[in-house]
Amino acid sequence: MYVPIEDITHTGIPWKDSLPLTTMVFCYLPLYATFRKGLPFQFLCASLSCGVASLYHWLLYSGDRAVLGLTADDWRQLDIAVACYCLGICLAYVLHAHHEINTVTTRVVVPVAMAWMHLRGAEHATFAKVLIANSVFVFLGRLIFRTKNVPVYDWSYLKYAVPSILISLVFFPLPVVWPHMYWLYHSLWHVFMGLGLFVCYGFLHTGSYKARKKAKAKRKTK
Repeated sequence: MYVPIEDITHTGIPWKDSLPLTTMVFCYLPLYATFRKGLPFQFLCASLSCGVASLYHWLLYSGDRAVLGLTADDWRQLDIAVACYCLGICLAYVLHAHHEINTVTTRVVVPVAMAWMHLRGAEHATFAKVLIANSVFVFLGRLIFRTKNVPVYDWSYLKYAVPSILISLVFFPLPVVWPHMYWLYHSLWHVFMGLGLFVCYGFLHTGSYKARKKAKAKRKTK
């Protein structure tokens, strides 16, 4: 469902109108984690997503009509598309779905498909459907296509990562139902998704790997 951008712009209360922009600081946290882990592609994706989102929210807050020839509504659609693309990249990294088929699909096929859908006039919800389909493919790919190494996880951080991401996903679609509360729901999406991805990149996935055979042998000895 498409919500006109006029329905989600200004409440007339400065701190409310600025909240979706100021809470972007939480979305910048994964940039530090990906940089520290030496993940250039993930860092590039996170930077692109944060840059596009910041421009969109600045336009929404300031009331400016356009930047670089794109209106606020154009930036909103690009923001959603890039976010859906980057979430798939993050999921593939955390699950270690790094088989060539998964990599090509997640990094190449998905953005090409979204660009094609955009040219055909797809609504914003279509990009979310692409994310869901890609997520299912990543999960299945992780189960079907085996890799030589498996990640080392610090499972103590799972209790922080999963609830944060699930809560953010609850808040994300709510402005469609209550557009006048966009300033709150979208800000909470920024906070919980930013924290969730930061924990996933920075702590849950340690960045270390071990051979699959050793991992299997270790499970058998337990």
